[in-house]
Amino acid sequence: MKKLVALVILTLAFSLFITSCKDDDNTTGPSEVKLGEMTATVGGADFKAGNAYYYNTVNQISGGQQVGGLTNIADVNTISIQLLQAGGEPMVKSYSAICYYQETRGMAPNNTVKQWNTTNGTCEITEVTDEYVKGTFSFTGTNEDDNNSTKSVSGKFYTPRQ
Repeated sequence: MKKLVALVILTLAFSLFITSCKDDDNTTGPSEVKLGEMTATVGGADFKAGNAYYYNTVNQISGGQQVGGLTNIADVNTISIQLLQAGGEPMVKSYSAICYYQETRGMAPNNTVKQWNTTNGTCEITEVTDEYVKGTFSFTGTNEDDNNSTKSVSGKFYTPRQ
């Protein structure tokens, strides 16, 4: 009987050891953005764009999230961050930025567009190569057409350069 109890305890201890040593599962927790992605929290809601880019000619990071499903493919939320720098290559540093978050619903000319803007956003570039730019951003935009309502936006990006 003692051998059976010892075997059970040893088996339980071994199984606990094995499960505690496995890699963390990132499927339920926060994860790093992949190349071409921009993720953010917009007024408490999640935003994820899989088509984000850094545009070299205008020093701008932009990404769009299609939100209407297959029935409303023109329903899109967009985030853009325009770095305030005079030309040149992006560098690893903090930038002031002109930023906006936009919600577009429907097809032109009958679409509705709501936009929250600011001229004092921040963007921190943490990595730069000839192929990509990676970093974080945050801003609080104001919509003057909606009684000066505001939306707080913060997120990260890992975008190819174009």
